[in-house]
Amino acid sequence: MGKLENKYIIGTIGYEYFGFDITKVTSVVDMKHITRVPYVQSYILGVINLRGLVIPVMSLRKKMEMQEIEDMRNSKIVIVKPAEQDEMGIIVDEVKKVAEITDISSRKIVSNDEFEKYIFGIGKYEDKLISIINIDSIVEKQEED
Repeated sequence: MGKLENKYIIGTIGYEYFGFDITKVTSVVDMKHITRVPYVQSYILGVINLRGLVIPVMSLRKKMEMQEIEDMRNSKIVIVKPAEQDEMGIIVDEVKKVAEITDISSRKIVSNDEFEKYIFGIGKYEDKLISIINIDSIVEKQEED
């Protein structure tokens, strides 16, 4: 088996492609019933029971301020394990494949602090541009208000 370095799980939201560092992904699961939790950030949809563990689930669409979709039955949940945090699920429309991406540009693309915080860089795979998610920052614990 090859090295995991530079390997990413490629997922989509609409026509946009996102890459998740495979070393931080613990599993990809089909959409499950999500139990709502009150008083959480709007992009946290709730929690799921995964092999006896309660896993919070976030909408990458909401986090990235993209339009929500009604029917999420065919969506997937990418379970990630950020550094020094518990696992979290991130909903994507579809998981395409695992791909090696070696050429990732971290050049400043837009002057948006949120974009810079959540996107590590832009990579190219075949003819697609892939936004590489900074898993540690996108699922960071939020300060209490």
